[in-house]
Amino acid sequence: MNKIYDFLIIGGGVTGSSIAYGLSKNSNSSIAIVDAYDNTYRASVGNYGLTWMQSKGYKQPFYARLSEQVSYDWSEFRNELEEKSQIDIEYIKTGGLTFCHTQDEFAKLEKKISNLNSYYQHDSSKTVMLDAKELKKIYPGLGESIVGAAYNKQDGLLNPLHLLKAQLKLAQKQKVEYISHFSTATIDKSNDEYKVTSQDGRIIRAKQLVMAAGLSNMPLAAQLGINVPLEPQKGHILVAQKVPPLDLIPCFNVRQTKSGTLLLGVSNEDVGFDINIDEGIVSNILKKSIKILPMLKDVNLIRSWSSLRIIPQDGKPIYDTIDNTLHVITTHSAITLAPLHANEVSKSILNGKMPDNLKDFSLDRFNEKEIV
Repeated sequence: MNKIYDFLIIGGGVTGSSIAYGLSKNSNSSIAIVDAYDNTYRASVGNYGLTWMQSKGYKQPFYARLSEQVSYDWSEFRNELEEKSQIDIEYIKTGGLTFCHTQDEFAKLEKKISNLNSYYQHDSSKTVMLDAKELKKIYPGLGESIVGAAYNKQDGLLNPLHLLKAQLKLAQKQKVEYISHFSTATIDKSNDEYKVTSQDGRIIRAKQLVMAAGLSNMPLAAQLGINVPLEPQKGHILVAQKVPPLDLIPCFNVRQTKSGTLLLGVSNEDVGFDINIDEGIVSNILKKSIKILPMLKDVNLIRSWSSLRIIPQDGKPIYDTIDNTLHVITTHSAITLAPLHANEVSKSILNGKMPDNLKDFSLDRFNEKEIV
């Protein structure tokens, strides 16, 4: 392939497609996006589809405020995507709940929420703690053992597959070349040009490189002498049968899709790159979900699977531009931060520099820790 693209994006998941859409709507640059095979570690496979603010940025004020900012951008971004793509991404700002099973859990969560609320710029952003009596008013069918929950009205949900489809459709409509089954093996830079070679020997050249390949960003960036400290975190998702609308406020334990399907979660497992189903974890998810919503004991479980989340070492997103041509984008919150990626981050990539308000998310923070 002799063509030299202005930008090559490695990674065709939610983050990569957000960047592809943003770069192509804000420039006339030649852009390609490469996506690997289905058997690679895909965070999008395990996506629960929540746009979530209330738990992000504990003791991290810049991350908390960034999450707050994006929560107000979602309605406009939804309208933009749906009008242009004619795809319903099923976004609703429903509010979100984090349930507590014990008084000790409630007290610990209340302390965490107090820290997060102290960072927010708007009173309407603040999370409130609800006791069981208050909770039952907004969550019919609540189990008797639940002592309370945190509630934030800025949180919501969407269909992550529809979001991915809409962004890729618009990117391709805007002349982005989508190259599938391209598993990146090596990256070389010489003469102000990146040469990216796939495992089967195909070569793509580009003037600038955007790394949005999830956990693969770590070994790929290392080829260029760059440390991107990431950790895999395994999570299970369970799918139950379709039921009539329950008008559930979503939480990590149970949510209902627009079609009526119930999704159950969630687990956070530090087990390396193992994605095998753990029957013990599945059983625990079911037990917790039934405690929250007892009617689930009569619902049939259809299937379950697990996947790996992308967790930067300190939990915060990574946004960095190196030598004006290499752009590293890594985050656990690809869904929540999609409006940011398609707008401010993409414009910053085009400018060759991340803005001052994203400096807290650069790779420099890890080097500073090493020096200290």
